[in-house]
Amino acid sequence: DARGEIVSGTYLGAPADTSLERRSRSRLGRLKREKRWCWWGVMDHEVAMGSAIIELGYVSQGFVWLFDRTTGQFLYDEEFTRNPGAASVSSAPLATEVASFACGKKERWRVARGARGSDVRSALEGRADALSWDIALEAPEEGAPSITGIFTGRERAHVNTTVKQVGLSARGTIAIGSRSFALTQDALGLMDYTHGLLQRETYWRWAIGAGVGEGGERIGFNVVSHFNDGLENVVWLDGKPHVLGEVEIAWDEEGALWRVTGAGTQLELVVEGTRRADKDLVVAASRYRQPIGQWRGEVAGVSIARAWGVAEEHMARW
Repeated sequence: DARGEIVSGTYLGAPADTSLERRSRSRLGRLKREKRWCWWGVMDHEVAMGSAIIELGYVSQGFVWLFDRTTGQFLYDEEFTRNPGAASVSSAPLATEVASFACGKKERWRVARGARGSDVRSALEGRADALSWDIALEAPEEGAPSITGIFTGRERAHVNTTVKQVGLSARGTIAIGSRSFALTQDALGLMDYTHGLLQRETYWRWAIGAGVGEGGERIGFNVVSHFNDGLENVVWLDGKPHVLGEVEIAWDEEGALWRVTGAGTQLELVVEGTRRADKDLVVAASRYRQPIGQWRGEVAGVSIARAWGVAEEHMARW
């Protein structure tokens, strides 16, 4: 606002800068509470793939996975913890190089973004062991503009900015060992950039997906519960974003059922595979579940014909 204070809300587009020095002038305080990450996912008929670069201040992390949808098996699923500095996530969500991760001596991951008018394009490149990828994401003809959710807590040192872009067209190749996958014209991409001063213990349930409605509409959605006051809950219909309001995300791990309910929204994820990770790094710990699969039901009153995506439950002490 005019005083330079951060204002909670749901915004169209992405901010040029998310720096938090004015919100927390203590470098030690930011080291403990400032978190940044860039996550992306790509889904096609045969495979799904996702990756994140995470800068926690006192440690760097990165994960990448490749899932074979035809067999229901992960072809690759690894998480790497490195020293501070191995991961770099820019305070500019649309930076030329918004995120990078030094996985090994010759293994580096990169997320590059850039805007041409209202069109934001992303380049995803990297290698981890025998897995490599070179993927481009761009908005379809009807568009898929970014939305930004900004949440400010009661404490001054509690603020979070997240930028989501859903339903992007994906092109490129993924290779692992002797196998290679060329993404088809139906491949869709999802992007998540987050930067905040988070509480010591943080918990969320999240769901994201993209596809086609029964009337031929292009659909994308992003929803969260127990986090950010639902300010990132948005549905894209033929490229136009609309606020969804509050939702409840419920799950039964034993039955592998994930449901999203809200006004005009009844979604269920048909799970094809699930990533799980429980970590205790002494100074930090996390419990993580991320199922991958097909969404069915309706969102904002629009019935889904075909949609892919992920859900997530994450408890972090950082």
